[in-house]
Amino acid sequence: MLIEEPLMPDDYAGHATLGRRLESISGCATFATGEHEYTQFGYQQLIDPGVQLLQPDVMWMGGPTEFSKIVALAAAQSVPWIPHGCGVYGYYMAMAFDDIRLAEFMMMSDQADQIEANFGKMFKSEPLPERGYIEITTTPGFVLELNRDEVNLIRPYDRKRVR
Repeated sequence: MLIEEPLMPDDYAGHATLGRRLESISGCATFATGEHEYTQFGYQQLIDPGVQLLQPDVMWMGGPTEFSKIVALAAAQSVPWIPHGCGVYGYYMAMAFDDIRLAEFMMMSDQADQIEANFGKMFKSEPLPERGYIEITTTPGFVLELNRDEVNLIRPYDRKRVR
């Protein structure tokens, strides 16, 4: 059984208590956290009490640079990790490192019965899983083209309308 985010993100003492309790009944449950943590220092505070699976979110922590530091930190301490469901950004992070084989995919449809893009219609060509796999292009960058017709951007923005 996997328990995801069972405690408030910065409840490090609670994570320590939960880690000890789950260790005493080993094999029954694993707990994951980290989607609301943003730096390598906070992740170390999750690793120390025994978090068994880290879920860094590349979009929330400021990008691939900090993400790679967290992956190195986890690898050095034999703590597994899976990118938190952040669409194409998480897929690229999963594919960029050798020690990961999957990424979280969030069902975004209202009934969770259809595969839809993580960011709705915001981008053209956001990759979607087919039969459990996602193919990412080898073109440099995240290869997301803004779907200007759907997002209705007004450029330049008329600041007079805000007042």
